Amino acid sequence: MDNRESIGSRTFDVTDQEQFASMSGDVNPMHVDPVAARRTMFGRPVVHGVHVVLWALDVWCSEFQSSTLGIAKLTADFVKPVFVDDVVALSIVGTDDRTARLRVTIDDVVVTTVRVELHSGQASTPGNGWDALGAHRTPSGLRSPRDRDLDDLAGDTGTVIAPGPLDGWNERFPALAVRLGPDCVAAIAALSTIVGMECPGLHSLFGGFAVRLASRPDPDWVSDAGEREVHPSGVDYRVSQVNAKFSTVKLAVRGLVLDGEVRAFVRPRPTVQRATGELSTMVQPQEFCDVNALIVGGSRGLGEVAAKLIAAGGGHSTLSWHRGRAEAERVVADIRAAGFAAESTQLDVNDVDVELHPDVPYTHLLYFASPRISARRLRRFDRDLFDRLVDAYVDGFLRIADAVIAHSTQLVVLYPSSIYVTDGGPDFLEYAAAKAAGEVAAEMWAAAHGGAVVHIERLEALATDQTVALISVGASDAAEPVVRMLRAMHGVAAGQQH
Repeated sequence: MDNRESIGSRTFDVTDQEQFASMSGDVNPMHVDPVAARRTMFGRPVVHGVHVVLWALDVWCSEFQSSTLGIAKLTADFVKPVFVDDVVALSIVGTDDRTARLRVTIDDVVVTTVRVELHSGQASTPGNGWDALGAHRTPSGLRSPRDRDLDDLAGDTGTVIAPGPLDGWNERFPALAVRLGPDCVAAIAALSTIVGMECPGLHSLFGGFAVRLASRPDPDWVSDAGEREVHPSGVDYRVSQVNAKFSTVKLAVRGLVLDGEVRAFVRPRPTVQRATGELSTMVQPQEFCDVNALIVGGSRGLGEVAAKLIAAGGGHSTLSWHRGRAEAERVVADIRAAGFAAESTQLDVNDVDVELHPDVPYTHLLYFASPRISARRLRRFDRDLFDRLVDAYVDGFLRIADAVIAHSTQLVVLYPSSIYVTDGGPDFLEYAAAKAAGEVAAEMWAAAHGGAVVHIERLEALATDQTVALISVGASDAAEPVVRMLRAMHGVAAGQQH
């Protein structure tokens, strides 16, 4: 039947993430490091997909304790990411004597699906014709994920054991641990560690899995182990297929209590902008010598490129950072290593009381605030996303601009916008609306301040963290457009002085 019965809801918070990462061994930064996660295609920490599945199964088991049949097979698909602090709901969308279909949703949009198949009553062991290809080895116990490219993965093998104590799984998923045993729960958790830490590793995305679960251990897996110690929750993996066109990887997995297949993606690496030394050839040595700029969002992306170009043109930039101090310091170090001047400062555009050093009269404000544009669409118009973008592009801009001009007699403002204001399509509706509001706010602010002038330019999609996707969107290199924009800004300033 298809009864769509709701059986639970919850929020995964930071503590949940840290505990599951510690128990499973999957400490991939996209799950546990907000600063690193913002440079991924999602822009913020993502809940482990296997964590969501184990929670869903635990709730289902607690609701149907009367069933004595063991779980024979699990199939899970990770449709959309679940972010930290999302509220997710669990529903049963179909069940009979041998199967159950579960859905995890956010605002009625499916993010994870799980299919449960029960044993027929016959005892079984895993085993799907696994051939010994050297998968058994000492588990790596990695403290950081392997940094690998798609070309490195063909034929890869390994062994993973979730490092958490088995009684910890009893505590976290009590109903499921009773049904499967804590060793089986740990083995399922190890699938997350295989993908997030080993293969593909650092730049991975879990697509889903289909595994058979044993009602008794697999003696062949034990005999294949050779001289090594057999761990009840250990899982071997072997790459069975790599598809370069779609950046996908399939892995055969096998352990004492499960066997099957895992599907994963190799997601794009964070965008790396060119070094100052290379960019310096694009500008004249003293082209921006009269520029003393505050660059909001200068630790990465377009702001980083602008800071390097201004410095190479003889100007001085102060890069602001909110949480990415190390990134800002890396940019400053690169600029100084090339023989130019720059510094960094902490600044939160959402801070109501913005404080700037009163003795620094900036001549230019470059506003490259970069909240995440879009990482997951749940509805036609996401009001929460729109509000977050307006906070940055309108309210945040007005706060920063007011703070800067309070210490400056004249100020040139660069307000980068986007062609998506008119040509973005339905997937960028919130972004287009917020940027359009920001353009109006910037123009009205400049009109209200006699010593200020604003230059607004709608840019094409450029290669930054914001445009990273599994399938390339054809983003252009940022350097040429940013040089053009800086020169246009300088021209506006020169026109004002005359």
